[in-house]
Amino acid sequence: MASRTNQAKKHRIASVIPHTDNAETLKQLEALAVKAGLEIRREKGDFKSGYCRVKEQNLLILKKEDPVDKIIDIIANNLADFPIDNNDTNADIYQLIADKKSEKNSLTGSEEV
Repeated sequence: MASRTNQAKKHRIASVIPHTDNAETLKQLEALAVKAGLEIRREKGDFKSGYCRVKEQNLLILKKEDPVDKIIDIIANNLADFPIDNNDTNADIYQLIADKKSEKNSLTGSEEV
């Protein structure tokens, strides 16, 4: 059963970004995060991956143990809170982030995209 779940997660990411493997998607999202002013840290421990602000630093703390598809989801979800220019990345990555922003807005009732 677990292998079917993992395959479904991989398929979900692959269907969002066709013709791009997860490693390339992750690389592009990480570059975009850095360009947006986020410092990415990979740490071991018992915590939930995500965004935090320490003093003047915008940090994205990621668990080393998390699978690549989960890290992709976390980075894209957090980038949805930052202004991203569609000229800064390819259309598929931009669309992934725009979809995350739309999901957040539908949960909060906001109309902004």
